[in-house]
Amino acid sequence: MTFENPAAPPPKFIEVNEDIFLGLYTFEMVMKILGMGLILNKNAYLRDAWGLLDFLIVMSAYLTKYLES
Repeated sequence: MTFENPAAPPPKFIEVNEDIFLGLYTFEMVMKILGMGLILNKNAYLRDAWGLLDFLIVMSAYLTKYLES
């Protein structure tokens, strides 16, 4: 979280860790969607406020990841 030069690009291990955690959070999201349903059920994943927040965070991580490259 702290660098000697904040303007410098982050070290490679931070980028790798970011990809690993994004994969884990995506796996968690997919498992919850498969278990709860996406939106049609009464207790669906996107009808829950925490599920919706989780979905938006994961999707925004993918958006920023692929807009940068």
